[in-house]
Amino acid sequence: MADIDWSDDEQINEFFNDGDSEDDFEGFGPEDLVDINRNILANLPIFDFSPENDRDFPDDLGNGWLCQDSDVVNAPFTRESKLNNFMQSNEPLDFLKLFITDDFINELVFETNKFAEVKANDDESLKENSRIKKWQLITLDEMKVFLSLIIAMGLVKKSDIQQYWSNSEVMDTPFFWNYMSRDRFLAIHSNLHLVDNERQVQRGHVGFDPLFKIRPFITLIMERFPEVYCPEKELSFDEATCGWKGNLRFKVYNPAKPTKFGIKLYQVCEASSGYCIGFDVYTGCSQIGEQADLVLGENKCNTTTKVVIGLLSRCGLLDNGHHVYMDNYYVSPELFTELEVLNTYACGTLRKNRLGVPDAIKKNKLKCGEVIFRRKEGLLAVNAFNHPPCYSQCSKQK
Repeated sequence: MADIDWSDDEQINEFFNDGDSEDDFEGFGPEDLVDINRNILANLPIFDFSPENDRDFPDDLGNGWLCQDSDVVNAPFTRESKLNNFMQSNEPLDFLKLFITDDFINELVFETNKFAEVKANDDESLKENSRIKKWQLITLDEMKVFLSLIIAMGLVKKSDIQQYWSNSEVMDTPFFWNYMSRDRFLAIHSNLHLVDNERQVQRGHVGFDPLFKIRPFITLIMERFPEVYCPEKELSFDEATCGWKGNLRFKVYNPAKPTKFGIKLYQVCEASSGYCIGFDVYTGCSQIGEQADLVLGENKCNTTTKVVIGLLSRCGLLDNGHHVYMDNYYVSPELFTELEVLNTYACGTLRKNRLGVPDAIKKNKLKCGEVIFRRKEGLLAVNAFNHPPCYSQCSKQK
């Protein structure tokens, strides 16, 4: 039995078809297992870093891409990962207060009361018994209760808001009506405001902001995220989708995503924990592009390069020795070169049709298990063929 070649399908089939009954099989012996493992290992593909058809291209050599590795020294990581705020306790409410301050809630109270009063006085079509005519000024504590109920609705999901105040034996959720009546909640909900509508610049005019009505909230948490916590060296840059199916000019549709309709966000997070350090809402144009222009100066870069550098800059993550990981939507030689100048390093998979990718990575035909690389100073591009081919680029070194 030990003489059988276990990598040969014909011999295996012949062996197992010999017996007239399963009772004839007495099991594998130790010597059989050794032979089986040896044959499996012998047939596994081993990466070959010196394939025969690894050829150089004149354009690569002219642009500095060489088939020769070298030691590269990166700038050290200069920050300390820590929580920057002292906390006397670690209750969930204490963490929420790190990001949502009383000053912000007071502003929400002021603008909501102002909007409700203006609407009640200016709309002559309102009936005397309408909810807005009975408006009572909201207080700081009442707004906190309202926001708490909003958060709770994310934990207990129902098909309609009014069902949270249902007294049905099946649908009853006393937490909601114990703290606020249904009519009061709906009144606050319909008048909730964070900004003065009179200050909004109309579409088509200079200074128009499609996120005007929530801009103070975005500004607040974009300031608080990096202030509260200093992240580790390894970061992750990616996009996310905030689910939304309503009418919105900048709503996106991506059939490949679990959440197909929604608002696209660019975000940078700590790689190990997922803590969000900063984000930007995609609205067709981006303020972080302007931030990137301040960093890049006269360098003309593509949009994805500006998105990455702009958001990293806004979060104060450049020139600290961070290592950023990202997917092939963002990776390009241009981006990694600009990041390296800013003492920030990156790694990720690569689309071979990106501008600046060496011809050797794009055009050399590899067999399964073969690997080629090209280095240009601090940049390293790799093509590893393993069904399907994997193209990657890196500007970080161990």
